Amino acid sequence: MEDEIAVQKALGTYSPTALRDAVVLPYSNPPNYGGSVMYFDKMPVEKLQQLIDAKLVRESCHQNDGPTTRTILQFADAHPGMLVGGYVKKFTPSELVVTTILYDFEVDDIELLKDFVEVAHEADIFEFRKRLYAWWD
Repeated sequence: MEDEIAVQKALGTYSPTALRDAVVLPYSNPPNYGGSVMYFDKMPVEKLQQLIDAKLVRESCHQNDGPTTRTILQFADAHPGMLVGGYVKKFTPSELVVTTILYDFEVDDIELLKDFVEVAHEADIFEFRKRLYAWWD
């Protein structure tokens, strides 16, 4: 992504919002903005890390009482396989808010379960039966 940013800057076509949206768009349904917000779901956390590394998203963003993006990334580093969902704001390039975290497979790792409860215990919706899912309103 850094190469792409450098090329766009050299050409004078750099747009942080457009780059961010290009990463998020494949996980959006419908793939566009509904007004000034675009929702996305089941995006691999590695994509979120790419956006952070390119300084296109702030690590301090969070949804109300939900964890910050930084906290989610730290959790995902310890427990690979996380998918995230949330929204981006059309006119705020560094704004990407994660509202859901998901492990969409049967989990039998007790450490993952314990850590998930610690991170997600204040979620508005919290599932931990066949998959791990948390959503913050």
